[in-house]
Amino acid sequence: CTATQRSEEVAVASCSTELTVVRDFDALDDGNSDSGTSMDVLGEESPPAEALVSGVEEPAMLLRGPQDTTALVGDRVLLKATYMGHPEPTVRWTRAGRLLKNDERTSITSGAGVSCLLLQNITADDSGKYDICVENIHGADCNYASVSVEGPPDPPSGTPCITANLDSVTVAWSSSPYDGGKIVNGYAVEYSLVGSDIWTTDVEECHSLSYVVRGLQPGGRYVFRVRALNIHGYSKPSLESDIVQLEEHNESSSFEPRIVSIEPGPEFKDRYEVLEELGKGRFGVVHKVVDKVSNQKLAAKFIKCRTSKDRDKVQDEIDIMNILRHQKLLQLAAAF
Repeated sequence: CTATQRSEEVAVASCSTELTVVRDFDALDDGNSDSGTSMDVLGEESPPAEALVSGVEEPAMLLRGPQDTTALVGDRVLLKATYMGHPEPTVRWTRAGRLLKNDERTSITSGAGVSCLLLQNITADDSGKYDICVENIHGADCNYASVSVEGPPDPPSGTPCITANLDSVTVAWSSSPYDGGKIVNGYAVEYSLVGSDIWTTDVEECHSLSYVVRGLQPGGRYVFRVRALNIHGYSKPSLESDIVQLEEHNESSSFEPRIVSIEPGPEFKDRYEVLEELGKGRFGVVHKVVDKVSNQKLAAKFIKCRTSKDRDKVQDEIDIMNILRHQKLLQLAAAF
């Protein structure tokens, strides 16, 4: 069109194309609405939209892959991907090379360009990489997402090792095989009397792999177990230790410090019973002995004195031990 005249109010143009005004589009309908064709405003036929779409074939392609996810034990995880392609692509989800299928904890739905993988009641074993692949006759496309599952750590492995004393026990254990996805902050040590279902926590956050439980009942029979701790809480308890029985506290066995002088040799056999050898050194042999009257257990050192000089050395040792007064040092009970 070209403008031939223009004023403030009117513009006139001449056009070389003849325009036809159609008052009602139904007028273009030839009476056969099911013919599957349509007319444009110029009277020309155009193919239906469905025919246009169905005629386009495309290779399978992922438009958006699944996203990395972190979840807690027992949660649900949804991995979602969108795709395109014609003919409709086949969709496969795999983990560690194993094809995933619908089961009681796994649900897969695909269609209309969307595929979803739903994992329910997840455990630490569900951690890993999940792959999705779409494929049709024109091509294939793959992507993946990583799933991290966090929770309380596994229990310490194995059985706790126990070393018993009169009224205390040293408990040692191994670390947890899996930390639950977060660093282990400590360990709780628990104990129970044999025959009781009550467990007592002696320490809640021990930072080593051993601990001394004190204040136990002399003569008591105990079992011990350990739990690991991280930011998500405590693990299940470890295996229970072997039963350990503490020694009875015998008041008559308490030893009072004394000044010892050498007594006649024959009296030794009358007062003590000699048991197994405990150790041997350059100057003598140590045996375990038991007082025949009080049943008190002691250690006896047997020294061979061949010369008077040897006897003097023994007397010097007796004199030194007579002045030793400390709970961590051996006390002399008798000399023969």
